[in-house]
Amino acid sequence: MRCHGAVALSVAVCLMVFVGFSAFAIDLGYQLTVRIECQRMVDASALAGVTAVTEDDISLIYVRAIETALENPANNKLIYLNNADITLGWVDNAFSPVFETGVGKVNAVQVLYGLSDIPVFFSAVFGYTNLSVNTLAIAVFNDRVVGFRPPEERQSPLTPFALDISSWEDQKINGSDNYSFDGKTVINSPDGVPEIQLYVSMKPDGSAGAGNYGLVHVGGVSLGTPEIGNQIEHGIHQDDLYDMNGEEIFNFENGNSYQITGDPGIKGGMEPYINTRIGNVIGFFLYDNLVLSGATATFNVIDIKFGRVAYVDIKSPSKQVIIQPVVFFGKEIVTGEDAPHSGDVGRLVLVK
Repeated sequence: MRCHGAVALSVAVCLMVFVGFSAFAIDLGYQLTVRIECQRMVDASALAGVTAVTEDDISLIYVRAIETALENPANNKLIYLNNADITLGWVDNAFSPVFETGVGKVNAVQVLYGLSDIPVFFSAVFGYTNLSVNTLAIAVFNDRVVGFRPPEERQSPLTPFALDISSWEDQKINGSDNYSFDGKTVINSPDGVPEIQLYVSMKPDGSAGAGNYGLVHVGGVSLGTPEIGNQIEHGIHQDDLYDMNGEEIFNFENGNSYQITGDPGIKGGMEPYINTRIGNVIGFFLYDNLVLSGATATFNVIDIKFGRVAYVDIKSPSKQVIIQPVVFFGKEIVTGEDAPHSGDVGRLVLVK
């Protein structure tokens, strides 16, 4: 009988231990689930906030971060961030990130959030009333750009337009200001951002006569209107680049450039294709040298920039293709640790 009593006692003790561990496992499992939800929320919030670091109004950083947090509930609750949960800072190199504050410039957003009221299901019998988690995320606008990787299939922002770099630099400061974007459409109203004229009243070599700066032929030495029009409407894709030089990215690292054949003008037949991009952000090539050979040209391409198509008219006497420079970030952008800061092109990355 004593043996039976000892066994019963052992079983009871083991059962209590088993139940205790089971209780902790259930509660810790729920805590882990809430931690994952909170981390997802701060990641999304930081990435949303960092989209506004190049805006003139830095309050947009807080607005976007807070709104995005509300779209990512945790612990079965809506998350209400406040400005104190969000810190603006600078990360000089996203490949070896150090988050700094008070340096007079912003390219990074830190979101810190904690929950201390996570309910317990079974652990209360052991004296635990609730559990807590703390999560942190840092998102960076990494503008150390070395190149551009065209997408394989989806709509590509990169078009075959080519612009002389000196004209780009000049018009960014001295260009006209007639258009703006209201978030949905281009409107005829100035917004303080100088515009770029892709169609000028002289040819790229400086001689008189109508013609734009140029259209490069990515994917073939001589492309016709349908092929070029398709690249304007749908963008340049990875197959086009591979057909041109067997590469998957445009790599401008360490001063690398590309000699690309193209046209020193644009035909009226291109207007329907360009019209499809009005209001869209497009990428275009910058070149620093042009060699004309009859009706063709060879462009020394050194970079890619981006702008929103504001106005198109290449059939009337006053021909115009006007774009407004924009800051562009996307997964097509290739960055490198040793590249200089571009300021207007990059990709958004989480570094913590």
